[in-house]
Amino acid sequence: MSTRREVTLNFITYFAPKLVSLGIFALIVPIALQALGQARYAVLMTVLLVVGLVPLLDTSISYALTFRYTRALRRDRQAGALLLREHWRIYLLVSSVVSLLFLAIFPWVFKSASREFGDELAVAVGAGTLAVFVMLLSGYNRAVLIAKGKSYVVNIVDFISDLLRGAAVGVGAALYRDLGVTMELISAAFVVRWIMLAIITKGEVRGYSLSVAGRIRRRSLCATISVGAPFAFSAMITVIFGLLDKAVIARTQSLSDLAAYSLAYDITVKGWMLAWAVNGAILPVLMRWGHAREEGKIAKVFAYSWVATAVVAIGTYLPLNLFEPQILGWWVGHEMASSARYYIAIFSLSSVFYFIVCVFYNFFQASGNTKVIAKSYFIGLIFYFFGVAAGALSGHMRIMAAAHVALWIAVALSMAYMFRLDQRRKKINV
Repeated sequence: MSTRREVTLNFITYFAPKLVSLGIFALIVPIALQALGQARYAVLMTVLLVVGLVPLLDTSISYALTFRYTRALRRDRQAGALLLREHWRIYLLVSSVVSLLFLAIFPWVFKSASREFGDELAVAVGAGTLAVFVMLLSGYNRAVLIAKGKSYVVNIVDFISDLLRGAAVGVGAALYRDLGVTMELISAAFVVRWIMLAIITKGEVRGYSLSVAGRIRRRSLCATISVGAPFAFSAMITVIFGLLDKAVIARTQSLSDLAAYSLAYDITVKGWMLAWAVNGAILPVLMRWGHAREEGKIAKVFAYSWVATAVVAIGTYLPLNLFEPQILGWWVGHEMASSARYYIAIFSLSSVFYFIVCVFYNFFQASGNTKVIAKSYFIGLIFYFFGVAAGALSGHMRIMAAAHVALWIAVALSMAYMFRLDQRRKKINV
């Protein structure tokens, strides 16, 4: 398959399903709000946010696996098969640890809600734990298929999974009006997704196995840590970005306040998905060119990604903010719209800088310079902590939302500066 065709296919199979996913989101949010109420909706959306963000912790391992497996395939298929077996055991270990952490921490965040919801919350947490576990395991299959140039297959499976999850929320909320049942159905959709990925990986990859027998070589583990450590640090910071302010609000404000805040954040993240379509289309190609040291091709695609990202950003957030009062009031009701509108405006501003970060992120990831990403995210984390602390002390959630603007500005400026230094070094070396 030609490079141009691969990028186009990756983009279409990612972008088109995400548009459909946005449509599903638009349908199920008013259903969930009306059927479950604002308090249960806030808990459900927070669980789903955790399930969506926690697998970012797997990006360090999946990046290391994709990076090392791509290189191993160039040398020896047997070495590639051994690498797959060892990483499967690493994934099992990480998935188990993170799932147990979720099971321990989440009930504490919603301690006040446990008295109101009782068994519903306990079932939702248990189902969320299962969802976290299988989502992390799915990262193994995704990494292997992406390394084999099968990103479009992963995108199609994700599309089917989005449909199943949308149906799960609709059925659980509308028919059962129960938080626990809704989360159980969503978890079942995640399990189906992992099974589909596992079956496809088995058919595509020689040496693929789900056996837990055997050991992890110390040399292989050290190599994975060496490649993935900066990403692990960046991923942990990203999870903090997504969850800390919601946890503070859940502990200090009402669940109705959290519902409006979470709704605005969810809308923003759905817009990010369209930017990720650009990333998902070009990243596998950039990584292969990075291994081959084809700097000219990387620079050309890097320039194209700026244009594509700008088009997605303007097409998403400009209409959203221009017509937000009318659209949001019709969609979720004027009361919720009034509570969420200011957060939407603030998060939209933060998204402009997030989209800039996405372009630099791709470049540094493809070139293997992941330490730059980790350093930039750490700088952003400092600004974010101060913003959330100020919001918590003052009791104003808008300050917490503004913390996202500060963090992405800091990350974008840091990456831009380090990118400029990188280009200068290359000119000197030439």
